[in-house]
Amino acid sequence: MALNLISNYAASIATRYAASTDRNLSSSITKLTSGSRVVRASDDAASLAISNNFRREVAALQSVQTNLSQGMAMLQMADGAHQSVTDICIRMKQLAVMASSEHLNGRDRASLDIEFQELKAETNRIAQSTRFSGNTLTGGPGGGAPTKAFTLDAAHDPYFAKITVYDPNLNTGDAKKLKLSATAAGASGQFVTLTDEQRNITQTLKVESTMALDFTALGITVLPQASFPAAALAQTAMKSVVLGTTDGGLMSIDPGANLPFIKEIYTYDDGKVSDQAAKVTFKIEGDATSGYKLRASSVDPTQTEAQALKLAADGVTFGSQTFDFRSLGLRVTTTAAFTTADVLNNASSFAITGTKTFAAAGASAGLAVSYAGSPLKGVGNFSVKFVAGGDANQFKAELFSGETKIAISAVKTLAAPNVITGGATTAFDTFAVVAGQEATFAQFPANFEVRLAATGNQTLTVNDTVAFKLEKNILSNLADGQRVAATSRQNNLVSYFFQVGSGQSVSDRLQIDITSLTSRALGLEFLSLNDSVLDGVVGFTGKDNAQQTNSVIERTIERLSTNRAKLGAKMNRINFVSDALSIAIENNEQARSAIIDLDIASEMSKFVSLQVLKEAGMAMISQAQKMPQSLLSLYQKL
Repeated sequence: MALNLISNYAASIATRYAASTDRNLSSSITKLTSGSRVVRASDDAASLAISNNFRREVAALQSVQTNLSQGMAMLQMADGAHQSVTDICIRMKQLAVMASSEHLNGRDRASLDIEFQELKAETNRIAQSTRFSGNTLTGGPGGGAPTKAFTLDAAHDPYFAKITVYDPNLNTGDAKKLKLSATAAGASGQFVTLTDEQRNITQTLKVESTMALDFTALGITVLPQASFPAAALAQTAMKSVVLGTTDGGLMSIDPGANLPFIKEIYTYDDGKVSDQAAKVTFKIEGDATSGYKLRASSVDPTQTEAQALKLAADGVTFGSQTFDFRSLGLRVTTTAAFTTADVLNNASSFAITGTKTFAAAGASAGLAVSYAGSPLKGVGNFSVKFVAGGDANQFKAELFSGETKIAISAVKTLAAPNVITGGATTAFDTFAVVAGQEATFAQFPANFEVRLAATGNQTLTVNDTVAFKLEKNILSNLADGQRVAATSRQNNLVSYFFQVGSGQSVSDRLQIDITSLTSRALGLEFLSLNDSVLDGVVGFTGKDNAQQTNSVIERTIERLSTNRAKLGAKMNRINFVSDALSIAIENNEQARSAIIDLDIASEMSKFVSLQVLKEAGMAMISQAQKMPQSLLSLYQKL
């Protein structure tokens, strides 16, 4: 190596190594201070990314542990409410057993019923007052709060399938104040506006095919039809609003549109009724003479019970009535405006109110009309006139309502000039509704017949008339039993979903169902030990009521025990979930530690080594700086 004064190569090398040692020493000090192997991304980028994933998982699982602790406390509260209601039901059973004895009179049972009714009220109070973090746990969906079901106006029907209220506190209870409109379809799409005029709230949403429109400001969901109009839909108010409760009893049974006279079907003993809508039917039996009966059936045709509706003449309006089908555990409530027209229909056969007598061959003969086809449709009194056709011996029958012609048959040629022989029958063809008249007056299949009495001949003349009326028969769609629209046993459950994992899959959530403890949900609402009549239902003595009550409460206690067992099983499951989470947290923490935590012993050894190197480096820099001075001795010898 050449010796020179300008460049000190050795000093440069020593300085570079000393700087590197100092940098490594600083990094080592930082790691020893933090306890982490990776302090900066530059230390180990891959390890830092992996370790952050583990940190995220551990943090999430620790939050899940908190969730489970809260869930356990909530279930314990619900379990306590179940225990209290079970104790009440046991006392109610005691009272029912006492009231079932025949040595008690009506006054004694009435005294027992006072406490019985108070106990029912207490079950409702417990159900509504058992709350956790603002949620009513045992009051049914929504805590048994009133709900609203708005009915679409006729202008809405072609364009919207239904309107659903999911938060009754956010919207009006006046149907006229809730209005719906739609814009015409444009370049930016089509929009629906829902307005609550009572609360002065308006929200507009874009129509996306038939996807539900969720008006969160009003707590309402509106479902568009596939046939949504391209033109604007004028603002139209809702038709009506139905107020009810979300707590529908042991099993919710929807009567459906074909049972318009039934307001509610309530199940107080779900062990006797099928939960399949196709197997729960109602039918009307009887006639105007013997009286009409409503018959309910479930699963087995032999498992039926009939009860007289006590209907009078056509057109009579009755108040709301309740019918107790005890063999099925059903109570059926009719509508307030219940009339015979709701169970009777104009599906009819002809009933002659009088016959016209004609002179024929010196004898008196009656001309009558009959009908051999399917039932006619019509209301009121009608008449048939026979008029001449265009050719000889041709006649046609015309059907009149008062003075208005509503239907006409095809032309019929008689066997002899203008004559129907004694005992003969002449059938006219299908009647057609006259243009401009309402089609609901007549749906006339073939086989309209004109008959003459057994003796004599009858000559028909133009405008001869036979009067008759349509006598209403039982609704044809109830003749063999009308199925209910739907049944559901889940209407009293409130489902809570607890996050038991860090992800979003089904396995990361645990569903816990808490059953309502209201008197209706338990099947206790209409039970009584008294001799009094229940909601218009006649014929049950206090002893009968007490025996029925005893039977129902027995199953109620069993149901409560089953519900408590389910709660206990969920609590045990939560304990196991918590244990599994603790293990998962430990394993994730260990995996993170293996990647990111510092090996103190190894790093300390490295640190000591770096300290020695630093000292050596500093010494060598000092020596390197002295090397140019040795060259000065050469100048001194000049």
